[in-house]
Amino acid sequence: MVFQPLFNYAAVKLDTAKEVSDGGIIIPDSVKSTPDYATVVAVGEKCPEVIKVGKKVLIVRGAGSPVVIDKENCLVLRCDETHSEILAVID
Repeated sequence: MVFQPLFNYAAVKLDTAKEVSDGGIIIPDSVKSTPDYATVVAVGEKCPEVIKVGKKVLIVRGAGSPVVIDKENCLVLRCDETHSEILAVID
């Protein structure tokens, strides 16, 4: 299935929450928070040039509209210059 967001929207796949902390402690499901990081899977034609497919991004927690793309849970986020739900691109 080809998924192409319109205008100033981008589709992202949330990165999975950490299973083990940096110190080696196993994190139970009850205390895991939703990830703030995602990978861009599709971009609308009016999104800023810096937001490209495959880039890691920092997103607003709780933002976006959930969709399923190729059996993957994703979010569609707004990505224009004035009201973006994508906060930063991580290189």
